[in-house]
Amino acid sequence: MTTHREGDVRREGWEGDRVVGGEVGSRRGASIAMLGAAIVLAGVLVALLMVAVLVPEKGPGSGLDAARAAAAKPDEVMSDLSIPPFELTDQLGRSVSNSMFDDRVTIIDFTFTSCPLACPKMKGEMTRLAYDLEGTGVQIVSFSIDPAHDTPAVLKAYAEETGVSHDRWRFLTGEQEVVWRIVREGLRFAISEMADSPITRDDGTVMLNIQHPTHFVLIGPDRRVLAMYSSLDAEALRSLAERVRALSAHR
Repeated sequence: MTTHREGDVRREGWEGDRVVGGEVGSRRGASIAMLGAAIVLAGVLVALLMVAVLVPEKGPGSGLDAARAAAAKPDEVMSDLSIPPFELTDQLGRSVSNSMFDDRVTIIDFTFTSCPLACPKMKGEMTRLAYDLEGTGVQIVSFSIDPAHDTPAVLKAYAEETGVSHDRWRFLTGEQEVVWRIVREGLRFAISEMADSPITRDDGTVMLNIQHPTHFVLIGPDRRVLAMYSSLDAEALRSLAERVRALSAHR
């Protein structure tokens, strides 16, 4: 029978406690280290989330949004201009008002079918724009300044010469006073009959030529007048087309 002295028993017990205590301490230390690492990781994730929220996105669409915002800002000299309320009729006999501009990018001009000078060129340039900007959603609106002659039927035949859809390019007629008020009061263009310049229409009737604006006017989707572009300036028309494309992005 093996015997142990009291001191040996105590020593063995102490040694055993030390071993067991070491194992427990190691497990506790590992747990604390893991908890600390988890806290650090959580802090990093929160910091990254805050950066993602606070820093503006620089994705592929951000440049387009900035360009669109710039294009939607009226040119400085346009701030006092507007399109007064109107009720007119288009080439298909449909009643229209200035609500037609809501949520649409629109190019407008002023013309008449008997015009022998500027209007044919304006019509040609606007036709080119219509085809060039197909797919952008832009609408074109031409106001007749000789509505007594330019009935819906006359305007329909005139419109069909362009080959552009009646829904994309609308020709408006109605009371002359209404149209001329848009020109004079809304856009502050000069317009008047030219007493020394008579015109013989295709039907043989005679009228006085009309001095009128030859600019194309860009209207934003909130009805604001954004800019004017000379229909006789090729570079200006290129700028107009570029601006329409910027306004139409993501619409």
